[in-house]
Amino acid sequence: MNEKNVKLQLRNSQNNRSLVNVNHKQPKISQLTAYLLEQVLSNHSNGFTFDPRRLVFPTFAPNSYVVSLFGYERKFTHSPTCTELNLWLTEHWSVIQQQGHYIGGWLDRGYYYLDISIVIVGLKEALDFARANRQKAIFDPYNGISIPAAPSIAA
Repeated sequence: MNEKNVKLQLRNSQNNRSLVNVNHKQPKISQLTAYLLEQVLSNHSNGFTFDPRRLVFPTFAPNSYVVSLFGYERKFTHSPTCTELNLWLTEHWSVIQQQGHYIGGWLDRGYYYLDISIVIVGLKEALDFARANRQKAIFDPYNGISIPAAPSIAA
């Protein structure tokens, strides 16, 4: 798997202490993660998939699909602030930190979205999972396209 490593260290402006050790194997919820998401949403409005445990933007093989988990999506009417992102992360951290769970984000029709997602191999399996989780679409990261999850209507 080819990955872009995120190399960023924040300093607390009040006491110039590092907020998180990015070499730590299991990063805790932090202002760093919220800051990263704020920057990514600002600069990657086409969308992203982020692994908060390893602080990387993974790439996926063909026939892999990103599917949202029901109940964890957050819709913003504006670009979310670091504080808003930190609140969302804190609320869902027990789910986000699980192996194989990712943070997804994108801009659609003027709204910013965040979700917790998983990657499923196989189009049929991903679409079935999406429908069971009340999702409108899945994302094919290899081809960079969204695929509607609604069942086709026979004529």
